[in-house]
Amino acid sequence: MKGALSGISVNPSAVAITLLTLSVALWLPNSLVIPFRPTGPIFSRPPDVLPALLAPVVPPEGFFASLARILQIGVLAISIAPRNPVLLTMGGIWTVWCLTAAMRCLLGFLLGRAVGWAAPSFFNHLAVYETSTGIGPVLVAIDAATVLLQRLPSDVSPIPSASSVPPASSRPSIAIHTLIGVISCILDGAPWTYASGAAVGFFVAIAYIVAESVTGGPIYRPSGEGPVPLHVLEDEEEEGNGSTAVNGNGRRGNLYGAGGHYGSNSVPPSRVALVQAAFWRGAAHVLVSLLLVIVATKTSGWLPDLPQLGSPPPSARPLLDIVLLTSPRPRDEKGIAPMLINTTDSFFDAISPAASPLIAPRISVFTHFSSKEHPAFDVAKAHFDAHPRPELGERASKVVFYRDSDSHADVRLGHHLHLAELLRWSWEREGSSEWVMVAEDDFPVCGDWGWRGIEGVIAELELQRRPWVDLRASGAAEGVSHAGPPLAGWVGAGGSGLILHRSLMPIAERLLRLYATSDGRRPLAPLPADLVVQQCMSGEISLCGKDRGMIISSRMLMGHVGSGNSALGHNTPGSRWRCRWRHPSHGLPYVKTVLDV
Repeated sequence: MKGALSGISVNPSAVAITLLTLSVALWLPNSLVIPFRPTGPIFSRPPDVLPALLAPVVPPEGFFASLARILQIGVLAISIAPRNPVLLTMGGIWTVWCLTAAMRCLLGFLLGRAVGWAAPSFFNHLAVYETSTGIGPVLVAIDAATVLLQRLPSDVSPIPSASSVPPASSRPSIAIHTLIGVISCILDGAPWTYASGAAVGFFVAIAYIVAESVTGGPIYRPSGEGPVPLHVLEDEEEEGNGSTAVNGNGRRGNLYGAGGHYGSNSVPPSRVALVQAAFWRGAAHVLVSLLLVIVATKTSGWLPDLPQLGSPPPSARPLLDIVLLTSPRPRDEKGIAPMLINTTDSFFDAISPAASPLIAPRISVFTHFSSKEHPAFDVAKAHFDAHPRPELGERASKVVFYRDSDSHADVRLGHHLHLAELLRWSWEREGSSEWVMVAEDDFPVCGDWGWRGIEGVIAELELQRRPWVDLRASGAAEGVSHAGPPLAGWVGAGGSGLILHRSLMPIAERLLRLYATSDGRRPLAPLPADLVVQQCMSGEISLCGKDRGMIISSRMLMGHVGSGNSALGHNTPGSRWRCRWRHPSHGLPYVKTVLDV
């Protein structure tokens, strides 16, 4: 029993971590006790780094996270495998965690922001939105560094600091730590953060080797004092590995002598050889991590479980109106009609015949231009009048075409006025819905996948709105401090895929009219119409409801097909705003909920 316990040491840092976790749970306000995710440091201005600094001691949430935390504290308290004592101090643990958090932010920016448009197939929602607490990633980083620094029999140039570690005796404990790391990762549900920790461990090992090669001696010996026992080295091959040397008694001994320094009968390995020894050993580690990242990004295109549209109360309004805003194109009037028909068809065909009358959306096409200015509108109307879908019920069976013929002598004609008139008509029309989604005529939905995502966003909006409606009806909402549920969603780009609750539409319409009537007496900074609505939806304009935020999809559920045919008369690159690209607002602070599609 004594021999079995001789290799076990108790780390006081485990006690300190436990006490700090209890202190955070008891004394810090709930607004500060939140899990770490990269959105704060990357997107907030100024960067919100406090959750990253507190993450190792933030109390776990849920049974599995609590189980993972107990496992992590136990592994930290009783080290089974040899580890660097410097890294196991509180300063070392927090340093490794800060490096892990920085690596996590880098991966989040690259795979959750940078490649969202440049290489959309590698975009990953969880690379940005995965949350993490505890010291599990730190332990993985320390274990990875320890393994990479240990001497293997096949090393051409063994690492001085690990020359006293018997390679055979440490393998079972390494396997145990690896298994514990995998279990902890699964319980925490944070593969991106754990992978970041493993990558940090690799770089820490390289940094130690470079430092040793500069100083000419070991910085630490993971197994303690003394050389490798001679009987451990007797089975090693002498040829080619350079890890043993024949001493004066004709027996093979430690190449580096006692304490891990170079022996008198050996030539110290070069600095490059030392780095190469750990680099190639870590190549397999990096390759496996890369394969896991590729698998994660490639499978992210699968549509996960999304909120389902439940049956609204019988007395409720219809759920959704989809209104397409169409305008003439100055360069290609002949191509507008087929584009408008295809875009409308993409929504019309996506509606399931099984949808209830209150859930099946009504599709409309709106324009502010005359027949002479926009003849494609009449062509599309004739097409859909001849192709109804009676199986969808009376409300959704036909596409409604509406031409607004009002005159507006006191305002400037333009996109602000057109969008304002669309919102006014959608709010005032007979049988208006609870939600209205605005789309432009060159943004079709991305097939069944895109439509399922749109349904998920609408369902999430309703799930968050209905309890609030019940609170207000009962009078209990007066004592609630928060601003209320989101009243907007966004699933496209620009002015497409904007989803507004009917209570928000009059405010957005008024804002658009202010920009349309702005003159020298009432100057307003130039702002495109779609940005006016977006800022209203997000709460950046306090008149629309501050801090409500909005709900978006992680990817664009609508794709741009009108390249070169902009209604404003300028060309748009043909590769812009495609299906499955990262949503433009993905990761930004004003987004309240993101559905991973």
